[in-house]
Amino acid sequence: MAKMTLAQIKERAAMQFNMDAEDVAELDPNLTDYVNEGYINAVQQVWRPWREETLMAADQAIPFTAFASKPIELLTVDAFGQPATLDELNACVRVLGAKDGDPVTVRYRYLVRALEENEDEPKLPDWTHGALADWATWSLYTNGNPQKQNRGLYYRQRYDDVMKRLRPFGETLLTERKFRNLYIER
Repeated sequence: MAKMTLAQIKERAAMQFNMDAEDVAELDPNLTDYVNEGYINAVQQVWRPWREETLMAADQAIPFTAFASKPIELLTVDAFGQPATLDELNACVRVLGAKDGDPVTVRYRYLVRALEENEDEPKLPDWTHGALADWATWSLYTNGNPQKQNRGLYYRQRYDDVMKRLRPFGETLLTERKFRNLYIER
């Protein structure tokens, strides 16, 4: 599957909801919210992206503004054995005992930016982009009568099936499964 933009994802969701691609404007901004809901869910709950950066400490801290993205969880911190904590209140990573100018290597989880412009592309692997349209379609159906809600379950299942194949921290998709019987794994 090729990369999809926010506009393409919304068009696909509208068509799956039995509307024309031209009707996307009629469904916005709800449709954008639904796509982002599925996107943020996939990123934060399943894919869980991280970065590693080496930054200089100042006043025993590294401000969030120094990072490429806002940290939400520290995975590892190499600060010459010094303890480090995520200080949300002061918007920094505290590195107790670090001197000004000490290099500190931080591996951290971060939040991705929501899709806002029609040209925005999800940061997820290309093969997952269609699942975001499935989530949005399911969300559109949940607003209807019980019959429509049941119709939408198909799209929720498709989304879940794709997310089961997505590996944490952007690891590659395992394309070959091992054969397993009761006694031997091959």
